[in-house]
Amino acid sequence: MIDNPALDIAIGLAFTYGIYSLIATVATEIISTFLKLRGKNLRTAIIRMLDNGTDKNQTTKQLLSTTSDKLETDLSRKFLNQPEIRFLGRISNNGKERCPSYIKPATFARALLNTIDYSWSENTDLTTLKEKLNPDTPTHKLIINMLDEANGDIAKFKELSAQWFNDTMDRASGWYKRKTQLITLIAAAIIVFPLNLNTIEISRKLSSDKEARIEMVEAAGNYIQTYSLVNETNQDNLAKLDSLNNQMQILLAEAGKTESILDMNIQPKTPDQWFVYIFGCLLTVIALSLGAPFWFDLLSRFIKLRNTGVPEKTEIKDSRQIRKVSVKI
Repeated sequence: MIDNPALDIAIGLAFTYGIYSLIATVATEIISTFLKLRGKNLRTAIIRMLDNGTDKNQTTKQLLSTTSDKLETDLSRKFLNQPEIRFLGRISNNGKERCPSYIKPATFARALLNTIDYSWSENTDLTTLKEKLNPDTPTHKLIINMLDEANGDIAKFKELSAQWFNDTMDRASGWYKRKTQLITLIAAAIIVFPLNLNTIEISRKLSSDKEARIEMVEAAGNYIQTYSLVNETNQDNLAKLDSLNNQMQILLAEAGKTESILDMNIQPKTPDQWFVYIFGCLLTVIALSLGAPFWFDLLSRFIKLRNTGVPEKTEIKDSRQIRKVSVKI
């Protein structure tokens, strides 16, 4: 076991960042669930897919000029009203239907066929659907191209539709991630500044107080064993507010232990102290934005190094050298 103050300080910082990153992440999930961001994000993606890549206001204007012998340009409204889509969403307390937060690609493909008035019969010809579509609109043109590529094969058209949906969801996940990253950053700032989680002061505390340093290392070693259980919480549970609240209570209890060890009740008074406070807290906010998985992965490496005293890379290098020697023999 390595007795290295610098390594112990790194473990203390990584543990602090990891715990409060988890709190910020769970807070973000609670806010996202409360605001129904997943459902809204999915609805936005479907509108962009089926309404020519435009927003709702633009498609409403286009709908006024649509001829009666063609399908509506505003396909998203008809799509979202399909039973297989409507019944996936919940009904709010005021009786309003919510957009589901997740749709399977196969469900999307089937609902799309119903949206373009596909008659589910063995004798139905896919090519007849093109007559109901307007090739002058981008979305209709894309569907026409998929119908042509399917060449009358309904299974092939479903496959192409599902792939289109998956590609769009890949982009939509990026939209959602950017929104949640902003929420996480705000949540981190709300956590860090009132609690005075100042990276500079935390480093000073750990470097000067051996007892606090040892307690932080012990707390980190104990928690890293249970972190995998917290981290493995599936998405279905994350969507439930009661599960998230339970997680938050556990994390707050762990954070309370960390606060008592660090005892960061220093209040800035002079301009120099205010500068250190603001700059140190900003460093912590940036650190928390990297996410709990990053810090707990780093923490586990630090703890392994402290316990064994042999870096992982060194072990790999030594094994390679042994293999080389055996070849020569």
